[in-house]
Amino acid sequence: MAKLLSVPPGEVKFAREVVTGTRPAHFDAVVQTRHYTFLVECKSTGRAADVAQAVRSLKPFAGASEQGPIPLIAVSYMDPLAATL
Repeated sequence: MAKLLSVPPGEVKFAREVVTGTRPAHFDAVVQTRHYTFLVECKSTGRAADVAQAVRSLKPFAGASEQGPIPLIAVSYMDPLAATL
């Protein structure tokens, strides 16, 4: 992950939850660097129903602020219908 983000390996931290407002929110992974926080939902399939569930869980964090977390859905293949979500 550090290589992908072009940061030193010690600068990347992984967690499963992040505190948003007054309560924690849980994700498959929370990847943090000095400048970015990624909220990651991993799906084993790219079926529309699976991707829609991930979109619902990440949507409250999308565009919350310029400096806010970046929502990310990770799938090995996403079917065309799911890509439109």
